[in-house]
Amino acid sequence: MFDEVIIPEEVFREVFGRRSRVKPKWIKIRSAESAESLSLFAKIRLAVHDGEAAAIVVALELGLPVIMEDKAGIIQCERHRVEYVSLYKLLNERLSAKRCETIIATVRERTGKLLCEPEF
Repeated sequence: MFDEVIIPEEVFREVFGRRSRVKPKWIKIRSAESAESLSLFAKIRLAVHDGEAAAIVVALELGLPVIMEDKAGIIQCERHRVEYVSLYKLLNERLSAKRCETIIATVRERTGKLLCEPEF
């Protein structure tokens, strides 16, 4: 679906674990760099988890949309005028509902959780 996905270190640790040093080649890790972004990160993380806050700040720095499923994260995206897309929505538009259910079940099985439960 994507040739490259940029994620912050916080998201990488959430998804792959703190000790993992192996990442797929299509994932690029990028952290917030400016003092303004780091200050904004500190404010946003009061409302959401570190991964969501970091993703929003990196998206702002790069001028890119963010994939966001967390409701509180979506509110922060709207508050800071960051374009966001739902991975479920993207999958649903490109795949049948049955295939989406299969993918979601696989993710749930492998990770033990989903950030949110999609509605079919």
